[in-house]
Amino acid sequence: MAKKALEKYTFFYERWAANHSSREKALDELNKMQTEHIAKFGQTQVLPETYFDFIIDAWRQIIECRRLLKWTYAYGYYLPDQELVKKQFFEDIQGEAEQRLEQLHLCAEKEVFTLYKEKAPHDEIVNFRTKLVGLTSVTGTYFENLVKVLENGLSDVNTCESSSSNALSSENLPKTSKGKSKKEKKKKKVGIWACNNCACENSIDVYLCKICEYLRDNN
Repeated sequence: MAKKALEKYTFFYERWAANHSSREKALDELNKMQTEHIAKFGQTQVLPETYFDFIIDAWRQIIECRRLLKWTYAYGYYLPDQELVKKQFFEDIQGEAEQRLEQLHLCAEKEVFTLYKEKAPHDEIVNFRTKLVGLTSVTGTYFENLVKVLENGLSDVNTCESSSSNALSSENLPKTSKGKSKKEKKKKKVGIWACNNCACENSIDVYLCKICEYLRDNN
């Protein structure tokens, strides 16, 4: 019994500590980005430094998400072992959160340095900006909804029969005062369609989402 309890504690603590460490490194990276890299990007790409504010926003989102993800492990540690359905649901949505955050973190940490070496074509810069802004928005929305689900004590497990990603998708965002979701409002924008999978806004001229490559629903 004692060995099992120790193994459980070690499992959750190590992952708590790993995310804490990742957050500390992200704070350092944000500082370097603000004091060194952004100026270099501006010089290399011949663009004002303010153009690259989206990179700063991405790192701030990463830092906040690392903080939230870290504490989900404390939440998971105290989930009663006998509540198997809730534990499985929690592990599913936590795993999805980790995957989304890693995708954002990788883009902000690795792909960004294509702007560092030499002047890139304008389209390439725009495409990278669109991708990182989209990942930042989608990841932030997912984590906001994750927090709401945890604050409600995983009550969604009683009614949710869909996948974990759908449970926290834009379809489940709070309704506006007029009773319409944010996604429904986005669909009304001229020349724009909102992805049903990740809520990213796309041009009406394309059929696949630029973030998750989900096929547009023509209905």
